[in-house]
Amino acid sequence: MFTVCFQGVDVSTSPGTPANPEEVTADVRCYKIEVHNSLLHFNGSGGASAPSLSAALPPGAGLAATAWVLPDCAMSGGGNVTVLAFGSTRDEGIVTGIAGVPRDAGLSLRNSIGWTPGTSAALPGTFYYADCRSGFAASAAAFACGVWHSVGFSVMPSGAGVMYVDGVERTARLAGFADTVSFAAVPFHTESRPDGGIGTGTFVLGVGGFTGLMDDVRVWGAGLAPEHVRESLFARRIVSLAASPAASATGAMPLVDYTMRPGVGTLPPVMSLSGVSAALGPHPGVTPCVLGLERAVTPVAGGCSTTVHGWNFAPGPAPTCAFGGRQARAEYVSPTAVRCDTPGGMPAGESAVTASNGGARFTDGAAVGKVVKQLALESSLWSAGGSGYGANADGVCAHLDQGADAEVSFGGWFCPDCAA
Repeated sequence: MFTVCFQGVDVSTSPGTPANPEEVTADVRCYKIEVHNSLLHFNGSGGASAPSLSAALPPGAGLAATAWVLPDCAMSGGGNVTVLAFGSTRDEGIVTGIAGVPRDAGLSLRNSIGWTPGTSAALPGTFYYADCRSGFAASAAAFACGVWHSVGFSVMPSGAGVMYVDGVERTARLAGFADTVSFAAVPFHTESRPDGGIGTGTFVLGVGGFTGLMDDVRVWGAGLAPEHVRESLFARRIVSLAASPAASATGAMPLVDYTMRPGVGTLPPVMSLSGVSAALGPHPGVTPCVLGLERAVTPVAGGCSTTVHGWNFAPGPAPTCAFGGRQARAEYVSPTAVRCDTPGGMPAGESAVTASNGGARFTDGAAVGKVVKQLALESSLWSAGGSGYGANADGVCAHLDQGADAEVSFGGWFCPDCAA
């Protein structure tokens, strides 16, 4: 989190190029926003690896891993690529003297999540869990490329596991509406665990031709309940997990937290990179801030399309705006802008405008230091002038006190046309 300050020229005071800029610059305005979220960018030619992680996982315990992933639409043709995987370099294959029975120590793929791109860049793909013991467990739902997705799996000590994509349960796309966010919770059962042998276990990210972005890769040496998986995806700082339900449920912090952010869970020296570079940008786990509006006024009936300006907007499965708590779908434009249609039923007056990349955490104006508000107005009447034009509501007189001492007051907002 950083405090960012802006200072511009007050063009209303001195239009054009000022002779003395120091005299006409606007006040300095400072906002608290997350400005340096770093990502890993994979170009498809290599990947990242941290072999020592596999040996750190306790044998016989559960296992969980979560990450934010954006598959590039340049991948197509239907070939599988690896998002994250535990493996083994041992290749002992078949037990001597027992034909056809593989040894666990010889299974190269232990636990993994992969991505199968669509057959063309215009078609969605699928995520899947895989290991050499249980095989594949793929999502039935298809997911768009070029968009961030939350992925993860959890395996309990009993071997019961679930792979999650874009959520852990069915949730409404917008509060109070019936349509839901596309998600997957795919059950599976496996006895496979990471290879804890010295020097033989592996952990890799983005291999097999994966191109795209990745961030907040977290690995737990225990299985997690669904709500703890969701918490892990949206926790922005590893230290915030110390007192979390997920930490208390497992008795430990995540074994690793590759958040890619300098100073907080930075990639350790033991992780080697090939075909991987750093990139800057948000993902849906980052809460955006709202700094301004294209149109600051809307009718109470809604339907006014406006660009919401700010910081840290990300293309995700459920970008959302909220006007006084009333949610509306958002269309991603850029990291600094989304487009929304104001919802209907807004109360007349000002409403705070907030945004969320994933529909989970909305802008905290008090924390940012700026609350953007939109003014909702009742519908107005337009009169073209001339004889016979206008409007009447004579029936209102029947509701007024008709007594001899009755008093009445009336008023309104009027905007006379200058052509009149």
